[in-house]
Amino acid sequence: MLNTIKNVLADDGGQGLTEYAIILGLVAVAAIAVLGTLSTNINNELSAAGAAI
Repeated sequence: MLNTIKNVLADDGGQGLTEYAIILGLVAVAAIAVLGTLSTNINNELSAAGAAI
């Protein structure tokens, strides 16, 4: 039983997956922030292009 507990505590197989999930979350937050910042400029450019047509 003690060996089983040591094996469970020593297993770090899920650590890589957790790190990738955190990185993916940070990238998603950064993308949302950038799109939120640029959305006004993009909207203005598309409106100007539509008015020109």
